[in-house]
Amino acid sequence: MMDQNNGNSTSTILPGIAAGDLKELIRIAEESPNTTTEAQIHRSSLFHALGVRFSKRFFELGDMADLDEAIRTLREAVNTTPQGHPDRVYHDEANQLTQEIIDALPSDDPDRAKWLSYLATSLWMSYSMTGTAIDLDAAVQAARQAVEEAPRDHPQRLMWSNTLGVQLFERYCMTGAIIHLNTAIDVTRKLLQETTDDDKEQNVWLSNLACYLETRYQRTGADADLDEAIQLARKTVTATPTDPMRRGPYIHTLTEGLQMRYNKKLELHDLEEAIQLMSDAIQTTPKAHEKMPALLNLLGDLFQSRYFAIGETDDLDMAIETFKRSVDTSEEGQPDRAGWLYSLGLGLGHRYARTKSKSDREEALSYHLTALRQTNAPIPIRIDAGISVFKFYATVHKWQDAFESAKVAVSLIPKLTPRSLQNSDKQHVLSQVMGLASCAASAALHAGQGPLAALDLLEQGRGLLATSLEDMRTDVLDLRERCPKLAERFISVRDELEIPFTRPALFTDEITESCGEAQASRRYEAGNNLDNLIVEIRQQPGFDDFLRTPSAKEIRFAAECGPIVVINTCDYGCDAILIEPHQIRHLALTGIDSNQVKDKFQAGSVGGPKALEWLWDFITRPILHALGFTRSPPDNAWPHIWWIPTGLLTRFPLHAAGYHNKNSTDTVLDRVISSYSSSIKAIIHGRRRCNSGVVQADALLVAIPDTPGQFTKLPFASKEVEMLRGLFKSMVMDTQTRIHPPVIYFLKMGKVILLLSRIS
Repeated sequence: MMDQNNGNSTSTILPGIAAGDLKELIRIAEESPNTTTEAQIHRSSLFHALGVRFSKRFFELGDMADLDEAIRTLREAVNTTPQGHPDRVYHDEANQLTQEIIDALPSDDPDRAKWLSYLATSLWMSYSMTGTAIDLDAAVQAARQAVEEAPRDHPQRLMWSNTLGVQLFERYCMTGAIIHLNTAIDVTRKLLQETTDDDKEQNVWLSNLACYLETRYQRTGADADLDEAIQLARKTVTATPTDPMRRGPYIHTLTEGLQMRYNKKLELHDLEEAIQLMSDAIQTTPKAHEKMPALLNLLGDLFQSRYFAIGETDDLDMAIETFKRSVDTSEEGQPDRAGWLYSLGLGLGHRYARTKSKSDREEALSYHLTALRQTNAPIPIRIDAGISVFKFYATVHKWQDAFESAKVAVSLIPKLTPRSLQNSDKQHVLSQVMGLASCAASAALHAGQGPLAALDLLEQGRGLLATSLEDMRTDVLDLRERCPKLAERFISVRDELEIPFTRPALFTDEITESCGEAQASRRYEAGNNLDNLIVEIRQQPGFDDFLRTPSAKEIRFAAECGPIVVINTCDYGCDAILIEPHQIRHLALTGIDSNQVKDKFQAGSVGGPKALEWLWDFITRPILHALGFTRSPPDNAWPHIWWIPTGLLTRFPLHAAGYHNKNSTDTVLDRVISSYSSSIKAIIHGRRRCNSGVVQADALLVAIPDTPGQFTKLPFASKEVEMLRGLFKSMVMDTQTRIHPPVIYFLKMGKVILLLSRIS
C-alpha cells in the first residue's frame, strides 16, 4: 500500500523505526479518524506496517508479547480495510505470518489451537471480501484443526466450534454438498449441549442453528427442520428485547422461517407477523450495521409476497423501494450485492408486467445484467440473473443478445457442480437450472449461430451428470500412450473421486459424522487437484481439447454408424439437429410447440395410438424424410438412428411413432432401427470403449408363436427370430455398438422388429 501523501511504501519505512516509538504509533493508529475511505486506507496501512514490524521483532528475539501484538495489529489492518477494497496485501501477509507461526510451533504446543483459530478468522475475512474459494477452503481446514487440537476445557473451544460450523455452512452454500450442511448442524448442536442459558454467546449459536435448519428444510422439505428453526429463532428474539445490534439478525432468521412456512401453508398471519417483525428490526438497527442490506432485502421480499397474495399495488411499490434501499446501503463489489440487485430487478419486472412502464423494464434489465456480470457473486444468483436477461431479450426477439446472455449462464453451470459432488447432490443442483441449455440452444439457432453452436450448449448442459466420470474414464486412453506419468496422476485423483460415500458400521454418530465430513473434504480437495491437473494436461501438445465438449469432427464421426438426431424443445421453438458423417444441419419442427408437448404428456397416454400418430406427423416423419428414410429398407438393410430428445420428449416413445394400421408402413419401426442416448459424448464414449475391445455381443431372442390369452398367432415368429439373430450379429460387427441385454423384439401384424433396450 502506498502512502497517500508522499507515494512511499509505509511498510518499508516503519519496520526500521526504534522500538520505543511503537507504542506511540499504535496510539496514533487507534485514534486515527475512520470516517472516509481514504482515512480507512491510511489507518489500515499504519496497522499493517506495525504488524510487520512486530512480527520481524518476534522472529528476531522470540518475545511472545511481540507475537501477540503482531497478530493483533495485522488483524486490525484486515478489519479496517474498506469493504470491497481490491488490495489484499493485509489479508495475505496476516495469513502468511500466522501460518509461519503455526509451522514454527511444536505439534503439542497448547497455543497451536489459538493461532489456528486466528488463521481461520483471517482467511474467512479474506473470503468475505473476495468470494475466493481457496480462502474458504483454507479457513475450513484451519478451523477444523483448531477445534481438534483445543483441549476440551479450553474457554474458546466452543467459539471455535461455532466458527467451524459457520464456515462449513458457507461451503455448503458454495458447493451444494449436503454433508457440509449436516456437519454444520451437528457441530452446532454439540456445542449448544455444552452451554448454559446464561452463556452470552448462546443466542448467536441458536440463531446459526436455526439458519442451518431452514436451509436444510429448503433442500429436503422436512417439516421438523422448519418447525425447530422457527422455535429456536423465536427464542433468540425473545431473549434480546433491548439489543438492536443482535436483535436485527435474529429477527432476520425468524422472518425467513415464517416466510418459508407461509409459502407452504399460505396462512397470511405468518406473512403479516414476518412483515411486522422485520419492519421493527429495521427501525431499531443502526443504519451502518453490516446486516442492514440483507434485512431490507428480506422486507422487500415480504412486501412482494403480500402483493401476490392480496394484489395491493402499494405492496409492490413498497417492495421495490425497499429493494432499492438494500442496494443503496450495500458496498460496490460486495459478493451478496448481486442478490440484492437481482431482487430489485425482479420487483421492477413484476411492476412492468402490470403497468407496461418502459422505464421499469429497462431498469430491471440493467440490474440483472449487472448481477450477471459480477464475477465474485454467488453462481446461482448469476445464473438466475442470466436467465432473466435471456427471457427479456427472447420476448422482444433480440436473439443475438439472448444467445450471449444464455451462453454466459450455461458456462457457469459446471461451477455449480464441482467434480467432488456426489451424484445425488449434482442432481439436486442441476434440477434448479433445468431447461436452460435447451433455451440457450434455441437462442443460438434463432440468432443464426448454426447447429454446431446449439449442440455445444446442449452438450455443456446435458452431459454434466451423465458423463462427468465417464469422460474421465475414456478420455484418458490417449493420455496413457503419450503422457504416461500425467495419466498415472490423473487416474489416481480420478479414482479417489469415484469412491462412494460410506457410512462406517459399529461406530457412534459423532465418529460417523466426522468420518463423513472427512470423506467430503478429501473429495473436495481431490476435485480441486483434478481441476488443476486438467489445466496442466491441456497444456500438453495435442491435448488442448481434453475433457471438453466434442468438436465438429468428433460429432460427425460419431454418426458413421447412422444418423444422430437431437430434438430440442423449449418455450421458444422446437428444432431437430441432424448429424450425418458429411454434415450437421438444422430442421425446424414448425408444426409443434412446447405447449403441445406438455398437453400430450399431461394427458397421460404418451404411448397411445393418438400420441404415436401425433409424434409421427409432426416430429419423426419430417425427420425421417429429411434423412431420406421414406420407405421400408429393401433386403433387410436396416438403417440405424440414435435419438437424443430433450425436455418432456424424453418421455415419449419416438421409436414407436406412426400409424399402426393393417398394411401401414408409416411408422418409425418400418423405416429404421432406433436407439437412444443422453448426449453425443455418451455415443462417442461407447464407440471408444468398443474400439478398445470391450464389446458385449450377447442377446436374448425369444420366439413365441402362440401367446397365452391371445387369439392372434405368429406362425413365422421362429423364422423371423433367426433372421434377427443374423442381423444382430452383423450390427454389432458393423457398428461396434455396446449392447446391454435384454434385447427385446416387437410383434407387429405378424412381423418381428428388433428393439434394443440399451445401446451406447
